[in-house]
Amino acid sequence: MVVLGEGLGTGFRRLDNGRLTWLSVLPPADAAARRMLLPDTPRRHTAARPGTGAGWPDAVRAAGAAERGVVVAVPGTPAGLPARAIGELVAVCAARFPGGALVLDALPRWTATALRAARLHPAVAAVRIRRPAARTAVGEVRFAARGGA
Repeated sequence: MVVLGEGLGTGFRRLDNGRLTWLSVLPPADAAARRMLLPDTPRRHTAARPGTGAGWPDAVRAAGAAERGVVVAVPGTPAGLPARAIGELVAVCAARFPGGALVLDALPRWTATALRAARLHPAVAAVRIRRPAARTAVGEVRFAARGGA
């Protein structure tokens, strides 16, 4: 599991099944604060990198996490996230994590609409939007596995 911008979230403690590998990707100052308050463990790591652009996936390999079947989560997706940024995130995840998934929560309606465009990416197997609340949604993008495996 890779979580972009989770801050001091404790999702690892709630979801750990004894085998989970967790990587929190945060800007350097935030990563330093997280490590001070929630020190890294053998299965939970913090990477000091921006969660935007194409560079952050390198931290997944560096943390010892498998790149196949990785779930990337963006909790509390910013309301001001431009549609272009969503498309870039889908493209980066599709290229680096075949067989994996991208989950964005707390999406405003317009962002959920932009996420539906991910269906056009050739490596996307499925896009699902759920509306647990009237004004927000949770978006899930599943990526096809390479080589049919």
